[in-house]
Amino acid sequence: MASFTAVFDTEQPHPQIAAWQALLIVNRDDAYFQSVAVSVRTEALHVIDAAEPPHGLMSSLARMSESYVRQAIRETSIPLPEPTNAYEIFLDDAQMVSTAMAALTPPFRRGDVAWTFDL
Repeated sequence: MASFTAVFDTEQPHPQIAAWQALLIVNRDDAYFQSVAVSVRTEALHVIDAAEPPHGLMSSLARMSESYVRQAIRETSIPLPEPTNAYEIFLDDAQMVSTAMAALTPPFRRGDVAWTFDL
């Protein structure tokens, strides 16, 4: 059984499309495994009447990414052939954004652990 930990790196505008992303570094047994970008398109923010993610939203979405990463590992979708390229997860339907808003907590700082699991 391996232990996986996601460490928050940063949040930033998406470099290629109208979206925001939270960047996570996923480690397996304390060694680098895969970078992950948890993204939300700006058009999805209409459900909360925002043009940019409110303070804490990207951290909330990062927390919600655990099950998606777990599934990607099970399906061997990750690690990518070049694991420094981010595996991208879009959590941007209206229900996801509303759920993330309802679960807001203080935003992560670089180095904070978003989640852990054993698989």
